[in-house]
Amino acid sequence: MLEKSVRLVGGRFGSMRIRLFPDTLTAKVIALFWRDHGPDCAVIVAGVVIVVSELSLSETPSVFPPTRGALFTLYLAVLVTGMAQALVFVLIPLIGRELKLHELVLELPVLAWRWQPRELAITALTALTSMVFSLAAPWWGRLSDRWGRRRVLIVGMLGYSGGTLLFNGVAEAAGAGLLGGAFLYGALALARMAYASLMAGSAPASAAYIADVTNAAQRAAGIGRLNAATQIGALLGPMITACAAISLLAPMYVYAALSALAALLVWRWLPESGARVAREQAQAHLRFWDRRYRRLLLIGFAMCAVMGMAQSTLVFYFQDVLRLDTLAAASRFSGAMMVSAAAMVFAQLVLAQRCGWSSMRLLQIGLPLALLSYLLLASAASLPQLWAAMAAFGLGMGLCLPGFGASASLTVGSTEQGAMAGIVSATIGWGFLAGPLLGGFIYAQNHSLTYWCAAAVMVLLTVVAWRERA
Repeated sequence: MLEKSVRLVGGRFGSMRIRLFPDTLTAKVIALFWRDHGPDCAVIVAGVVIVVSELSLSETPSVFPPTRGALFTLYLAVLVTGMAQALVFVLIPLIGRELKLHELVLELPVLAWRWQPRELAITALTALTSMVFSLAAPWWGRLSDRWGRRRVLIVGMLGYSGGTLLFNGVAEAAGAGLLGGAFLYGALALARMAYASLMAGSAPASAAYIADVTNAAQRAAGIGRLNAATQIGALLGPMITACAAISLLAPMYVYAALSALAALLVWRWLPESGARVAREQAQAHLRFWDRRYRRLLLIGFAMCAVMGMAQSTLVFYFQDVLRLDTLAAASRFSGAMMVSAAAMVFAQLVLAQRCGWSSMRLLQIGLPLALLSYLLLASAASLPQLWAAMAAFGLGMGLCLPGFGASASLTVGSTEQGAMAGIVSATIGWGFLAGPLLGGFIYAQNHSLTYWCAAAVMVLLTVVAWRERA
């Protein structure tokens, strides 16, 4: 009976029906997961299968038609990078508290000055990562234009793996009493900088690859699929964080292994897109203030700054509002991240693909939904209210992110796609630099004020976006 129900639901998705396997076999697999592991696990498996079928099959002709296996490999690599979101926003703040980074005190005895940054000391690590990412991403994007998307993506995936292991090594040394205080903080900062400088290549390389293999009419849908793969990774990320019951660093080791495996798969199975640009053409630098896209970049920066401000403090908010210990907070927030990621996947694989909205229309609809999520967060007092806010957040940002990326991509020519992807990635990175710094500072003053401020910014962005032509 359960298998029949799964097949009936699957049949209603039209072109999203599983095409890599017989429908009966797919239904049996999902039904078994439902029976043995519960509905949550079954939903994740179903989502992954839908991504495999929907993402790896593009019906729109392109200049460099990719094979099914090539797109599957690309989306699988992007999925693995999405898992890093769960680790950064769930584990890094908790590891910071366990290492007592929030108790650091900055002093200048000569001036009789003393300051304790508290949670800002932890969120500043995320901001530092974003700063280095933002500086490196445009360079990697330009390099992908002449060196190839595949090579840059491999470097990025290896950066995820090696940088995570380096961070773990520093944290292990601190746990053994070998590092502490300012030396520990400096070592953690250097580890995150090394991590960001290499992994920054993955985002512009994957986005430029999609630009190479989609035409203008399909660009928003293509970027939406790419972002959906990221969110499936964010859905699966909390499953890795379950290893935190062993040690807070255990999920990081698992992720490092997965990133290295993804790099190996890209090296083996992903062909170059074929859109390599002549060296003299690739040397031209796009400027952030170019009139073609500068207003879009301002919207994207503010949107991502607010997103980073919220995400970098949400695990603290869950812990403080619900009055939980460290492991319970990680568990509850991981569940909320799964709700948010599932909503993002729905927005990017169903709404963005089926409704036929332009890239600017995706922004115009997504921003008010994100505004609603921040209002719900600011007034939340229970777990169901927090989950409702995270669902609205997922829907809103699930439309905004592909809308921003596709709109920016369409403002430049085919020889500038790598450079444009780098600028978009850098803009997102600068937003996530400013956001955690502001979020940590505001959160130290008043917990809910962080989300009231986020809502105010989203009101302004909504007005600006609706003044643009859809």
